Amino acid sequence: MKTRYAVLTLALCALLSVACGKQESSTTSQSTGTTPSTTQNDRDGSQTYDNTAGKASDAASPAGTPEGATQTANADNTGVNTRDADGKTLTPADQSSAPADISTTQQIRKAIVADKSLSTNAHNIKIITKDGMVTLRGPVKDTREKTLIEQKAVEIAGQNHVQNELDITG
Repeated sequence: MKTRYAVLTLALCALLSVACGKQESSTTSQSTGTTPSTTQNDRDGSQTYDNTAGKASDAASPAGTPEGATQTANADNTGVNTRDADGKTLTPADQSSAPADISTTQQIRKAIVADKSLSTNAHNIKIITKDGMVTLRGPVKDTREKTLIEQKAVEIAGQNHVQNELDITG
């Protein structure tokens, strides 16, 4: 009987230890008048992400990264979203529900995704078709990608039916 209690006690301690460990790896802090900041560790504990800064930084330097160097992931597109909220630019919510416009958007998306030479960002650009006019928006790696995507859209939608607003992020 004592052995059973000892085993149960150890199991409970192990569960509490795991639960406490998870709580330490994900903390939330809030200060008056600011956005809450959430910091999370990856499974290996190597990176943290601060959702208010939009940057990832090393918690422990991975192999090949100099001590003190940080990796930056610019996932914060708040500035772009603010710009798009002014109502002057098309967003995916402006996509027409007309069958011809939906078909045009689908064909362009398929052509872009089929091109494996394009970056992930290029594969995920916004394609908005409204009344036969196609607007391309989002980040691409370089001028080559910007031109290639525009050519694919023109082949499908036709010349003078494509507005290229792609941003080169380098």
